[in-house]
Amino acid sequence: MIRTRATVIGGSLALLAASVAGAPASAAPNVDIAFVNGIPGKKVDICVNKKEVKSAVRYGGKALRKIGSGSRVISFRAKSPGKCKGKVLAKKTLLLSNGDDLTVVGTKKSPKKVTVFDNILLGPLPALVDTATAWRHAANVKDVGFIIGFAPIDFEMWEHAGDDIWNKGDELVDAAVYGSQTHIMSMDVVVPFSEFWYPGSRVDVVYPGLRYEWIFVGSNSVNTKIVKIARLLDV
Repeated sequence: MIRTRATVIGGSLALLAASVAGAPASAAPNVDIAFVNGIPGKKVDICVNKKEVKSAVRYGGKALRKIGSGSRVISFRAKSPGKCKGKVLAKKTLLLSNGDDLTVVGTKKSPKKVTVFDNILLGPLPALVDTATAWRHAANVKDVGFIIGFAPIDFEMWEHAGDDIWNKGDELVDAAVYGSQTHIMSMDVVVPFSEFWYPGSRVDVVYPGLRYEWIFVGSNSVNTKIVKIARLLDV
């Protein structure tokens, strides 16, 4: 199983985590959350403590918000008239602190029906880092392989082999120095040791000064997709 991993060129991960943990609370008075609808075939109303964040979010859609700290009930509800009145499709209570930075994905099935990824390794980052990327598995599909290609536009792309086994909640994080170069990223999801490719392959341009997430969502072999989120490094 692939665990959360990160590499930082020119610095140690331990020092990076310490610098983030030691940042003053006043520097980040709110909680940053990216909400993603990973429930195929459903438009959802996204709610926090029964307060609507965004309505009628399509499958694969997202909402980026700042919310207050404390105990918060995150729910993905079937689209309905009124505010947060629809059937609860996925729900999770989170205890949030100022400065938290999370990506929260509503999915169709347990376990991890609401899958939460911590973005601490995506920022804030030391000045030497110019790009941060995360590849994440939030689908109800077991034992998949991610084939990731990533390189400057004028170089041959490297690939992360697709025969490693990924399961829901796994991720690969890379925060590094790319010399302020524009890159190309390709991502495919496969059944390891086979010729089957899941729907939703992506090829994206990656610009310096931004942080990226690519999140694999879906519930079976025909409805999967990859959701892209791009934000400034200093969110």
